[in-house]
Amino acid sequence: ALATLLDALDEMGIWLQGNFNSMAGGEGPLAASRVRRLLDEGRLNAMATDLHGPDTLDSRLQGLALVEAESGREHLAELLENGPRSVLLEGCTSGSVPSD
Repeated sequence: ALATLLDALDEMGIWLQGNFNSMAGGEGPLAASRVRRLLDEGRLNAMATDLHGPDTLDSRLQGLALVEAESGREHLAELLENGPRSVLLEGCTSGSVPSD
């Protein structure tokens, strides 16, 4: 059911953003497993800290390191740079992360 919903969102051009704090487990085990699944399946178009204050910075940096370790530096760069840049310059027009 979730895969069907995610496929439908992708077909509509809706982008998904992951949260580094979730990746590190800061939002609980369910959020951590879901963000990992989305990352592994290539469904995330961007990742961000969602940092509102310095008290959770360590967890968010840990999440960033985990994404790099598990997905590679190139994929991390796509999620941090290419996806957000594309939204700012072109808007969301498809469900895939554009590459340079």
